[in-house]
Amino acid sequence: MARTFQFGAFRILFDHLLERVKGRFMKKNSRSFEDYIVSQFGRTLAELNMLNYTEKIWGLACPDISSDWAKQRIKGLSLKQVIKKSLLESKGGPKTLVDQFYYPDTDTGLICEKIKERILRGRNCVLRLNSYPVKIAHNNNEITEVVANIERKSQIIESGHTISSIPVTELIGLLEPEAPGEVLQATKNLKFRSHVSLFITVNKGSAFPDQWIYFPDKEISFGRIMQPKNFGKKMSPQNKTSLLVEFFCWENDRIWNADKKELFELSIKWLERLNFVKKNEVIDYYVHREKYAYPVYDLNYKEHLHKIKNYLGQFDNLQCIGRAGSFRYDNQDHALEMGILAARSIIEEKQYNIEDAGAKQKYFEGGYVS
Repeated sequence: MARTFQFGAFRILFDHLLERVKGRFMKKNSRSFEDYIVSQFGRTLAELNMLNYTEKIWGLACPDISSDWAKQRIKGLSLKQVIKKSLLESKGGPKTLVDQFYYPDTDTGLICEKIKERILRGRNCVLRLNSYPVKIAHNNNEITEVVANIERKSQIIESGHTISSIPVTELIGLLEPEAPGEVLQATKNLKFRSHVSLFITVNKGSAFPDQWIYFPDKEISFGRIMQPKNFGKKMSPQNKTSLLVEFFCWENDRIWNADKKELFELSIKWLERLNFVKKNEVIDYYVHREKYAYPVYDLNYKEHLHKIKNYLGQFDNLQCIGRAGSFRYDNQDHALEMGILAARSIIEEKQYNIEDAGAKQKYFEGGYVS
């Protein structure tokens, strides 16, 4: 066992040093995710976890995924940083290795509720739920009105300022007059990866001590599980817990179309095998589906997105925010930062650069909202 570990560690170090030497004498443009990861970490470590798990998430081969995904998601991460963090328990370092963060003790829904309270405190402020836009009219480089379905009734809302977090591909399709043909075609070439959540309530105190556990093995249908109780003890009753089992899929594929019983059966056999949960401990289970969960960074996404953003940039009173709205893989704190900056742009009549949200090495956790 010790010899196997030593040999594996030697291979990881040798491959890493080999790529360092190659990088010094053979300048190479890392266009794909695979190129970038191998050049940064070496082939052995890349294949140990990063490549197979990434393919499981995105449903694409790593040579077909843009290196932008790696540069954004694991910015600043290196083998040196990983070893330093593991052995020395050093503070700081790249944000992908963060081991502490603030989290509401009753889930992030608390943030949404507080935002709602503050909105409704304002004079003449109205919050419409169960609503969605069906047409967005524009004229002379401005969004003039939004026609929305509000509780099954059509209503016209005059637009002084519009902040859109709906998928940017859907936004383009709602514009009237219609966007140019090349822009409409660009939206067809952008893809979103979908996500299915299986939420299981369990009659036991805890299933495991971690927040998340990742499963790169393609034989296992799900990609990740989390135990919400490990974020906050108030998120489950005493002596009970819950698990969130996450599936990455395409809209209308086998996982997307599976009913909750099928998803549960796919999951429970592995949860039992891994000694997390026994079937007779399960109280109930629920399913939630997200069609536009992850913007897909394929090799050509940037070209198509550039056409769309150039076209939308003509509208002086439109701001696109959020993961789907900006077609950018951001975390929740970055999405909140985008919304805050968009609101400040309107209130202060000063244009903030929303595109810079999440670009820092640390997570956004304070400053604008208290």
